[in-house]
Amino acid sequence: METVESVISGLKLLADAGIKKGVERFGIPSEKALGIKTPELRKIAKSIKKNHTLALQLWQTDIHEAKVLASMVGDPKQMTTEQMDAWVADMYSWDVCDQCCGNLFVYTPFWKSKVNEWIPSKHEFTRRAGIVLIAEATMHQKNNVTDDELRLMLQKAAAVANDPRNFIKKAISWAMRQVGKKRPHLTVEVIELARKLPATDDKTSKWIASDVIRELEKRRP
Repeated sequence: METVESVISGLKLLADAGIKKGVERFGIPSEKALGIKTPELRKIAKSIKKNHTLALQLWQTDIHEAKVLASMVGDPKQMTTEQMDAWVADMYSWDVCDQCCGNLFVYTPFWKSKVNEWIPSKHEFTRRAGIVLIAEATMHQKNNVTDDELRLMLQKAAAVANDPRNFIKKAISWAMRQVGKKRPHLTVEVIELARKLPATDDKTSKWIASDVIRELEKRRP
């Protein structure tokens, strides 16, 4: 049975100073990181399998890779809505946010409600998590989310398209592009939604619109 102490000890053995030095280029605080590549963490997660108690303990550490690993070994069937809220409140980087959304949150029964709850948040990574869940759902919940639900979610994301923060605008673009690519019959609708964004004459909205339209126009039916 893995303990949080044994897992952390194992992570420290894999620490790479070169990787640690480079993570700041990706917006990850190096003081929190050991310097371990994500594929290595996936190997560890595969050997541990799902262990929700361990995931909660790993999340409580101040180690970047431990938090990413927590998202991989956490059990979506045991994850509570309160735990999800607590985790997003702790987030400090886009990759922890995205790993949690793609590995864990999107598989919980609460993911749809969290899109609606989190996008209005002023906290950068809570808002990003709500938006990223839309993108992740097009891949991991494609049979469990309707076109109408995705339309409403994108409208929610579009409502904060004037948020100038880099990790928000990129998340909105990603979510819109994913819906347009994964649901080809919605491509034109997403393009039209993107065209309406710059109506506010806001430079962030214009950037999102340009990014979305540039990619989806190539896929227009």
